[in-house]
Amino acid sequence: MLARINLEILPDLLTHFKKTAMDFVTSLLSSINFQLIFQLTCLALIVISGPVIIFLLSANGGDM
Repeated sequence: MLARINLEILPDLLTHFKKTAMDFVTSLLSSINFQLIFQLTCLALIVISGPVIIFLLSANGGDM
C-alpha cells in the first residue's frame, strides 16, 4: 500500500526547498572573489600577448 502524502504540508515543503536552494546559490556566489578572477584574467592576457606578438612578428618576416 502506498503512503499518502499530506497535501496540506506540500506548499510548506516547497517553500522550504526554494529558500534552502536560494541560500545555497547566494552563499556560493558571495564566496567567489570576482575581483581576483578579473585581475588574474587581465594578467594572463597581458603575459600571453607578449609571446603572441613575437610569434606573429617572426612569422611575418620581422616586419610590422
